[in-house]
Amino acid sequence: MKKSILLFVFSVLIQSITAQNSKPALDYTVYDQWKSLSPAMISGNGEFVSFEINPSVGDGYLHFLRLNSGQKIIFPRGDGAVFSPNNDFMAFKIKIFADTLRQAKLDKVKKEKMPKDSLAIYLPKLNKTVMWANLKSFKVPAEGQSVIAFMLEEEKEEKEEEKEEKVEELEKAEKAEKGEELEKVEKKKSKKKKSKKKEYKGSRLDILYPVRDDTSSFENVTDYQFGRKGNMLVVTSIEEDSVNTSRIHVMDTESREVTMIWDKQGVTKKVSGDELFTKLAFIHSEDTTKVKVYSLYYWDSKMKMASLLADSLTEGMPEGFVVSENGSLRFSEDGKMLFVGTSEKPVIEEEQEDSLLSDEKVHIDIWHWQDPVLQSMQLKRVSREEKKTFQALINLKKQKFIQLGEEGFLESFRTVNLGNSLHALALDENPYELSNEVNFRSVKDVYLTNLLTGEDELIFESVEFSPAISPFGKYLYWWEPEDSNYYVYHIKNREILNLTEGLDVSFAIDNNDYPDDTRSYGSMGWTEDDDSWYIYDKYDIWRFDPLGKQPAMNVSGQTGRKNNIRLRYSRLDRDEKFLNENSLYFFQAFNYETKESGYYRMTLSAGQLEKVIMGDYRYGRLNKSKDAGTLIWTRSTVHDYPDLYTSDMDFKGSKKISETNPQQEDYNWLTCELVEWFDYDGVRHQGLLYKPEDFDPNKKYPMMVYFYRLHSDGLHRYITPKASSSTINAAFYASNGYLVFMPDVYFKIGQPGRSAFNSIVSGVMSLGKEFSCIDMEHIGLQGQSWGGYQAAYIITQTDLFAAASPGAPVSNMTSAYGGIRIASGMCRQVQYEKGQSRIGGTLWEKPVEYYENSPLFYAPQCNTPCLIRHNDNDGAVPFAQGVEFFVALRRLGKPAWLLNYNNGPHNLTKKLSNRKDLSVRMKQFFDHYLKGESAPEWLSDGVKAVDKKQSETFYLQYTK
Repeated sequence: MKKSILLFVFSVLIQSITAQNSKPALDYTVYDQWKSLSPAMISGNGEFVSFEINPSVGDGYLHFLRLNSGQKIIFPRGDGAVFSPNNDFMAFKIKIFADTLRQAKLDKVKKEKMPKDSLAIYLPKLNKTVMWANLKSFKVPAEGQSVIAFMLEEEKEEKEEEKEEKVEELEKAEKAEKGEELEKVEKKKSKKKKSKKKEYKGSRLDILYPVRDDTSSFENVTDYQFGRKGNMLVVTSIEEDSVNTSRIHVMDTESREVTMIWDKQGVTKKVSGDELFTKLAFIHSEDTTKVKVYSLYYWDSKMKMASLLADSLTEGMPEGFVVSENGSLRFSEDGKMLFVGTSEKPVIEEEQEDSLLSDEKVHIDIWHWQDPVLQSMQLKRVSREEKKTFQALINLKKQKFIQLGEEGFLESFRTVNLGNSLHALALDENPYELSNEVNFRSVKDVYLTNLLTGEDELIFESVEFSPAISPFGKYLYWWEPEDSNYYVYHIKNREILNLTEGLDVSFAIDNNDYPDDTRSYGSMGWTEDDDSWYIYDKYDIWRFDPLGKQPAMNVSGQTGRKNNIRLRYSRLDRDEKFLNENSLYFFQAFNYETKESGYYRMTLSAGQLEKVIMGDYRYGRLNKSKDAGTLIWTRSTVHDYPDLYTSDMDFKGSKKISETNPQQEDYNWLTCELVEWFDYDGVRHQGLLYKPEDFDPNKKYPMMVYFYRLHSDGLHRYITPKASSSTINAAFYASNGYLVFMPDVYFKIGQPGRSAFNSIVSGVMSLGKEFSCIDMEHIGLQGQSWGGYQAAYIITQTDLFAAASPGAPVSNMTSAYGGIRIASGMCRQVQYEKGQSRIGGTLWEKPVEYYENSPLFYAPQCNTPCLIRHNDNDGAVPFAQGVEFFVALRRLGKPAWLLNYNNGPHNLTKKLSNRKDLSVRMKQFFDHYLKGESAPEWLSDGVKAVDKKQSETFYLQYTK
């Protein structure tokens, strides 16, 4: 008896402890509080790190950390931090309170009167912060002096406008009291001379040396920029009056000496300089009309004032052409060349009075069968065509203007060696434009243009490969899909060399399942003077001699291939122009089989690849201090948010320096494991199986299946619980008692639907046999876009799934084939012939394949309740595709729903409210069919159009 009582007490105690230790599931209210870590900044000396932690909605924090002492300072609402070149200050914005901004929007405050951010400067040595309100912009040079330039919004003009409005209101009231008619008052008011609105909106620019507390300023500034070395600051100002006056000042940031190099009536813009800003170029127009013609001006440090360099009358300028307002200005690194854009002279038309009513006008697009570009694409490109520019250059030493590609007006030029090279590469598709457009090819002619003479030399005619030019201009190089080899063309010797022929390793991607050209794994880059080219295979790094004198060499010693590891260069020097074979380089490593990742390192000249760190994590964002051996990086697992870590160059003494989401420990989270199976063709697959953190192997769980293409490499990917733009959130569903399965999908050309069925259904059935915890009667299916198509197809082939939610699915390939992607204006045919839909031919060549892979034609076989989400402004998949599937199922008496978020895009990226609403409704749908929960009213009864307004805030009752 006593024993029974003890067992009972012990049982109650265990249940009590278990109940106390159980964690609540994630709910919709966590969306706004879950935070993200911004990319971190590390000071040049490696002593300081800054990063932001921001919630989805609300106010975030900027963290400043002293690595040596561990001292952390937190700045509420800090944003966009920049360290000074000498590490003696940090500048950043202080954003306005999120609630203040929201209230201003509710109050419909005018844009110019909205509350503004502030500028803050933190001085580490003094542990002091100074601030300025109403920030417009700020800039800090990357190198050189510890100086900052910033502009504040000017309040004076706004206050004067408000005062003027109040005076007018008082005058109106006074005159109304005297009996003066209101209409007369308004007429008198309209006769008053109104102050001209500023077109260029110049503001005061302050230049501050925070450590020395020295300041200077300029007025009416419209643009300002530091030279790349930080030694010069160039300031452009426009004084607006009845006639505009433009000025340019150059300030030496060390001596603070200021020189005016330009003072002229008109408008000046697009100032550009060489690396030291000892040479400047800009465009200027004296025209007072809205449409202006610009000329090019030039200044160097030997000149007192800038002078004209090129205009429409310059020798070499094509007839009817001018310097383009929309083109860029760029100096070659050695300062000998200036690249400039040209365009046809804008036509200034006099505005004529419009005497027609709107309903008397015709609005029409004429589609012509010989248009080289489809009309729908032309309409998307109108703005680009209006701003179309052609490349020209000026040899500054010879004062010679050269229009590149003058005869055919080639638009695509690629210069190398930062413009120092003798040649530029030009690719011309104009002769093949119509043929390329209708056949989805990229045939082109390849030219080399001599930058001294402007002469174009045809190198390759009518080819599909797209060569690039090596950094120092000695070679053209390319990947040839026809034979899966890399080639180089020696410009001086006019010789072609196949670099990879005969090697016993392939450089072509081995899992390419598209009916298109085979792609390569890419390259690491070139060394100085184009001496060597480094190329990736699936695993390793190879060195090639472009002259072919030295044999190809696997510099990573086949370490990648032997260990099933992919090695890829992690570039730490953002200013790197070419590879240095004597520098120590880090390589990100990823194990294809186990999904481990980490870093290896080596010098290219010595080889001898060394493993630095490797483990069951996902590493990323590796960064190094510019002048010290301090590293920062992120590390994550499915359980651990990718927080920030720091260490020395050996990854020793590493420590975690951020804590982004500590509240995660208060919730039931998820675990993830790698699973394997063989499909019905005997092909081995991998996938991911997510489980609740409190998983009980003795229980039965409903399972969600989500897919697109390949997912298994994301074993250690952290999943943030957030409102969904289109897909289920695995963390959210697992926390709420679901298993979530993400299988890898492999495709066969011409059989996309059957391939998806083969990969996904075989995986579900295999898991059902291996894991008794899976409730095979309650499995859900969900996919978006290409995944939405797969989901729609699969539920017409099997009754395995208790519910499905395809998002933006193609349901009828025959009608979708000739449709238009409204976001780009492109015809969708290419997607089926060469792209993701993988049919591999036209509709008239392969009509059976289009029919057999269309879910619509199997609609009578669908018995799975289906929640379709497709929006009427989908720029990728025509909205009609979702409608076609829905109306077919509706007519057949199948349970189906269609969610259309009005004017919504392909994914619900524009409005958070829409994402929250979709997240609620999709889970309610699956909870009903997979967990037996009561159906919400919208699911059971629908929502009539007359009652539509009640859905506008439906999500709030769950997410607040």
